Amino acid sequence: SSIIEQAPDVDAIVVGWDHQLTALTIAVAAQYIRWNHQCGKAIPIISCSMDESGIMRRTSMDCGLDEHKVYTIGNGTMASAICKCTELPITPIDVGKPSEMLLEHLRRPAEEGGLGVNPATAVMVGDNLQTDVLLACRGGMRSLLVLNGVTSKEYFEKQQSL
Repeated sequence: SSIIEQAPDVDAIVVGWDHQLTALTIAVAAQYIRWNHQCGKAIPIISCSMDESGIMRRTSMDCGLDEHKVYTIGNGTMASAICKCTELPITPIDVGKPSEMLLEHLRRPAEEGGLGVNPATAVMVGDNLQTDVLLACRGGMRSLLVLNGVTSKEYFEKQQSL
């Protein structure tokens, strides 16, 4: 409770990627949501993405293994853990790729607080077919998929054949 007493006025729980996420962090976030819910106030859970997992790094060929991806927990899994811990019917707000909220911010003119990106002339460069390329498709942009990250060449070719 001393953690909560240090910051009693919380308007939102924002979940970014945290490789040191603990059960205590999840419990504190859930507690803020529960207490405010009991008082009739809804605190949103905002997630920077809804990825279930992500690639933290790759193994080195030097260690005698082939190069393998080393996976870690994703933002979506972290946000979902907080939602489940509240025992309330809540869903995180996704503001990451490929959310409509992000696309709106990209398109909105700079004078209105956006970034003023013209989708017709923009190119989304990324390593993830499900987030980067999907964002480009939803936003009317071209995309360039690099095959050195999340999406492998083999996975990409398999998806093309479906």
